[in-house]
Amino acid sequence: MMFASAVRREQVPSSRPVSREQRMQRLAQGAGASGAAAPGDPHAKLKRAGRAIDEWSASRSEKTLWQSWTSISPRTRIAFGLCAAAFSVAGLYVSDWLEQEYPAGTPRKDGPKLFSISVVDRAPTAQQS
Repeated sequence: MMFASAVRREQVPSSRPVSREQRMQRLAQGAGASGAAAPGDPHAKLKRAGRAIDEWSASRSEKTLWQSWTSISPRTRIAFGLCAAAFSVAGLYVSDWLEQEYPAGTPRKDGPKLFSISVVDRAPTAQQS
């Protein structure tokens, strides 16, 4: 019995993350020597896509986000910053305009009511008194 459970444990793939090199080795072993997937493999397209993504990201995974940001030219960084500031200012102006156009306290009379809540007070009955 102990032997069967040990064998089962080895067959279950671990949930621990693996390195990129191990993933590439597993993909290469699964594809065979020719690099092509087995003819009856239902996951062949997925394996090819995974291999392509791993190869594409190989040179890009070495940089941190800050290093990627600093590798952009200063003119482009300034343009990104100015666009973000312009978008923020435009959002402030649009929100102010919307607050003036559609005030929160007054219901619109020209459009249909989307929902309404009405509170009804009941007269006390003989049991409640």
